This record gives sequence, C-alpha cells and structure tokens, in this order.
Amino acid sequence: LIGVVITSLALISNILLPFFVAGIIAYILHPIIDNISLRYKLPKIIVVSIISLLFFSVFVVVVVVVLPIIYQQTTLLIIKIPTYKNYLATELIPVITAKITAIDPTIAEKIKDSINNFVNGIFSVITSLVDNIWHYTLTTINLFILILLIPLILFYFLRDWSKMSKNIYLLGFYN
Repeated sequence: LIGVVITSLALISNILLPFFVAGIIAYILHPIIDNISLRYKLPKIIVVSIISLLFFSVFVVVVVVVLPIIYQQTTLLIIKIPTYKNYLATELIPVITAKITAIDPTIAEKIKDSINNFVNGIFSVITSLVDNIWHYTLTTINLFILILLIPLILFYFLRDWSKMSKNIYLLGFYN
C-alpha cells in the first residue's frame, strides 16, 4: 500500500508541484494581504490582484532582461570552446609542463597526461551539454510553464484562502 502511494505521488509529482508551491507562497502571503486589506480598507480581490500583477511583472522583467543575456553568453561559450581548448593545449599546458619539468622531470609527463585528460574531460562534458541541448530546452520550457502556472494558481489560492482554510478546518486536518 505504501509503495502504491509513493509510486502514485512520483507519477503525479509534476502535476502537483505548482499547487504545492502556490500553496506555500499563499500561506506566506496571506497575512500580508489581510494586513494590507484591513489597513487600507481595500477589498481583498484588489490586493490579491496587485500582488499578482507585481509577481507577473517581476517574471516578465526577468524573462525580457535576463533570458537574452543567458542565451547570448551560452552561444558565445559554445562558439569559443574550440578556441579555449586550443589555447590550453598550445599555450597553457606547455608552460605548466616546463615548470614541472624544471622541478622534477619524472613527474612532468604524468602531470601533463593528467592535465590533458582533465581538459579533455571538461570539454567532453561541455560537448555532451551541447548535444543534449534539446532536452535542456524542453526542461526549460517546462520550467517556464511552471513559473506561469504558479502565479495563476497562487491568485486563486490567495483569493479563496479563507474558504479553503475553513473547509480544511472542518475536515479536521488541523486545529
């Protein structure tokens, strides 16, 4: 029975995540919204709408300002990867190897091989990231859908928080 419950939760976790996150945020924001509503004698729906608009505005600013910068920097990194690898192989590794050879020639070849393996490992990881760009793109789209869903669900949670908490109390889940 416990295994079935855990498996079921794992299968629907992506569906429940926006509701869970919105519930936590609503729990945190509800006292603030009540306080603003009482202090300025505004209807709760107006306060919830203002808070939701602020949340959406921050999201839009982040998407419009930060996302293009991240895309530009990632594209630049992908273009410059061969240049960086060439610089390391022709400029940096020979200097390091020469300094180590001056100290102890027996270890120099081992360290040179280790550095080459390390550099090749880093670039293979970066290459695999580029190869899996489609998967990361889909994951990013899923993240943005979650980011758009959470404020929408949050709006309704905040709007109906009193009704929801009253019904949860009537069900006996908390005192």
